[in-house]
Amino acid sequence: MDFFGNAVSHYIHCWYWCLYSYTFVSRYDAYNCILGKGDYSPTKRKLTKRAERIGSFYWPLVTAVYLGWSFLSMDWHITWIVWPVAGVLFPAIIWLYNILKDDEE
Repeated sequence: MDFFGNAVSHYIHCWYWCLYSYTFVSRYDAYNCILGKGDYSPTKRKLTKRAERIGSFYWPLVTAVYLGWSFLSMDWHITWIVWPVAGVLFPAIIWLYNILKDDEE
């Protein structure tokens, strides 16, 4: 086979694999949703709601800090560091909040 034939064959095989795995994953997630298992368990849903509640306050606050610091200092080449730091701190804050909240209950 020439290069074009190999490329087309590879493309078809990749699409077949993607569609097959997507169908399997979708069906698996649908069963989990109905049965309330995995990511759809009541505990996991509660933790997700907590994270969403914190995130709806946290990320706008981080954005305000970033824009305020950047506009006041005009050091845009330095202030970008806010985003990786905030991205690393967010799961730590969620984890700490979940531990403190579970201790109260």
